[in-house]
Amino acid sequence: MFLFLTCLSGVQATNRYQCDEGLTTIPTHIHSDVTDLYLCRNQLTDLPALAFPFPFLEELYLQENLISSVDVQAFYNLTSVVLIDLSHNKISVLPAGLFSTLGTRDEPGLDVDLSYNEFETLDADLFKDSPLIKRFKFNNNKIACLPEFVFDKVSNVEGLRLSYNEISLFSPEMIACTQATPGPLQGLLDGNKITYVPAFAFKQAKWMET
Repeated sequence: MFLFLTCLSGVQATNRYQCDEGLTTIPTHIHSDVTDLYLCRNQLTDLPALAFPFPFLEELYLQENLISSVDVQAFYNLTSVVLIDLSHNKISVLPAGLFSTLGTRDEPGLDVDLSYNEFETLDADLFKDSPLIKRFKFNNNKIACLPEFVFDKVSNVEGLRLSYNEISLFSPEMIACTQATPGPLQGLLDGNKITYVPAFAFKQAKWMET
């Protein structure tokens, strides 16, 4: 059975740890065996290198903080992680290769939630060497354009959300990375400003292949 303890308990949690009491830095007394870490609704502003030295961590909740800066090695060697929630922060840019050391090929895939941030575009190499990302959300940002081939390294996406941004040009690559059914595309681009769809836009969609 999980122990689910708050930061005021005075006891190190063995499996789950939660604190939402205005933290400005990541606590240093968290047990190394933690698997579920809830640091949402705090005052964190940055994630430094090696911020999470927890080899068994599976789920990391950081939503509703003030995070604007994430070091490229913030998630270094989290080989067991399957979910990272960074929604409702102030992130406008992430370093290339941030997700390259996450997960293992024995895992079901990685969920990354970056919705409700301040992205206007994405680094062209953000997902470099990150083939294990399966589901990610960038909805409700300020994205107006996307670099060509930004999703090229995540070719088997099961879920992608870019809804409620400011995208005006539909890119075939947005659907080329998805797997063999149209299910992942539901709500993909709702609430954007698309005025032009190029010819053969759906040619690369795997789920339209015969």
